[in-house]
Amino acid sequence: LGAESISLLLLDEEHGELYTEAVEGRLPKRRGKLVDSYAGWTVERGLVFNRRLGPEDVEPERLRAYDGVEVSSVLCVPIFDTRRKCLGAFEAVNKMSKEAFDAEDVQYVQQVANYIALMLEGPTAELRRVLALTRQHLQHKAAIETSGLQRDSMVVCFLEQAQDLPENCGDGDGMMDPYVTFHVVQGDPMKEDQGPGLAQRILSQRSQVLRKHSWEIGKSKTEFMDRFPKWHETIAIPVPEALKDTPPDDLYIHVLLWDYDSLKEDHLVAQASFPLSRMPRAAARGARPFALHPIPEQEGLYDLGKA
Repeated sequence: LGAESISLLLLDEEHGELYTEAVEGRLPKRRGKLVDSYAGWTVERGLVFNRRLGPEDVEPERLRAYDGVEVSSVLCVPIFDTRRKCLGAFEAVNKMSKEAFDAEDVQYVQQVANYIALMLEGPTAELRRVLALTRQHLQHKAAIETSGLQRDSMVVCFLEQAQDLPENCGDGDGMMDPYVTFHVVQGDPMKEDQGPGLAQRILSQRSQVLRKHSWEIGKSKTEFMDRFPKWHETIAIPVPEALKDTPPDDLYIHVLLWDYDSLKEDHLVAQASFPLSRMPRAAARGARPFALHPIPEQEGLYDLGKA
């Protein structure tokens, strides 16, 4: 890599800290909170951090872990096990031959991170990884075939899981029966200036959810009485005819979380969105979390603090 220092940092989940398992170079061995380093940023988000740090880019709170080392460039890559749980990060500091680490460096470190994950998980990790990829590939193929859609008129997402969903306000046991719908829309539905249009769109989508089959609208299966559901499901999402010629940069995936009700109308609980143009890059990195946000005019109805 030609880095001044490299280190392997593992996550102590109980205390929310990263600690040095191995290091080469000038970086000190350390233990600290996630907010104290760029490696912590990577572990928090499950994303690669690769940046040349100019004076305007430096975040003082992130430099606590680099005591005595002047940091000019940083590359951090998350380490995931076969269940997509983040175990820690591989960190390289100060590229010596260039101003910053390049795409080839990122690819190399990602390969190293995969090997480290396999060693940390033990001898059955590789088999679990192959089985997980095989399952996802078969689900992907089945989702496309059963949708009846052409490949150029659909978007395919992999829905993995949700965490800390809010309690069901109207149910005595407080348990949700969650499912998720996906819609391709023009413009970011989470922006404030989309508010009036968003309300109308959500009412339309509620009507679709009630009267259409799941393969017609991009809908997950329902997980009963579970605030930590694990879907592991591939979803084919139809692209509306009116949007097929729209530039990908203008399209978003609008995600809606619902609570199934067998007797009354299903409850709309929360939403998220992300740009369609980011999907190929996100897929290459693996699953990533999105925070859930309230539906307009019901901001205080559900506690979405950790969802």
